[in-house]
Amino acid sequence: MIIFAPHNMLSDPPFGKLDLISCRNVMIYFQPVLQRSLFAIFHSALKNGGYLFLGKSETANEYSDAFNPACSAEKIYIHNSAGKADNLATPMFNVPSFQPVQPRVVRMQDMASPDFEMETVYTRFLENFMPASLVLNASNNVIHFFGNYMDYVSIAPGKASFNLFHIISKDLSLAASTALSRSRAEHAAVTYTDILVDTSAGRRLIDLSVHPIVLPGKGDSGLTAMLFTDSSRPAAEEEGVREKYDIRTVFTRTLRT
Repeated sequence: MIIFAPHNMLSDPPFGKLDLISCRNVMIYFQPVLQRSLFAIFHSALKNGGYLFLGKSETANEYSDAFNPACSAEKIYIHNSAGKADNLATPMFNVPSFQPVQPRVVRMQDMASPDFEMETVYTRFLENFMPASLVLNASNNVIHFFGNYMDYVSIAPGKASFNLFHIISKDLSLAASTALSRSRAEHAAVTYTDILVDTSAGRRLIDLSVHPIVLPGKGDSGLTAMLFTDSSRPAAEEEGVREKYDIRTVFTRTLRT
């Protein structure tokens, strides 16, 4: 069976354990920072021994630890999932807060305006370069992905689901569940620090933060933001609860709720 569907490879979550990715004559139109983002996606999505097929003017030689040439002339590479991918990490930037965007009616003449075009550019920039982040609705379904989230969530083959607890890394499931419940109950941001998680680039320590999204002048929007940041980064000054992650303490809190 073959499924054809629109897919934004820089913002939509990739399928996992793919045998083949053919991305020919696409990256030549991207700046180097976006090219690195794509190789990070390929590294996460391809299974070990899977094939990457690039265009004649493209190359993966810069990432030879992760992509070994199978046929240099045809730009076909074999994926090495154990290869080091430190230089494939997408840059992350501090973002002060999430502000929900109210739906608006767009007319065809608006879409042709320079302001609409620039708004689209800004949105795509945020989607790619914010810290790895998710926006969840009240049913814990992910409605938007930001940044390099693929180290923390993955889409399994089969029937598609964007429920957080179907796609989040098992190393983060307990912390995410507890932080979400606590944030919604206390109407405050909750951060657990120093969580050890396995990623495609190896094991790393991260902080997991959950923030209720508030509509200015209207209160709770029913949406929640979840951010994944490197524990080595300086902590931003913010309100709410901030605790070092301890699995026994978190598990006990889960039992009480």
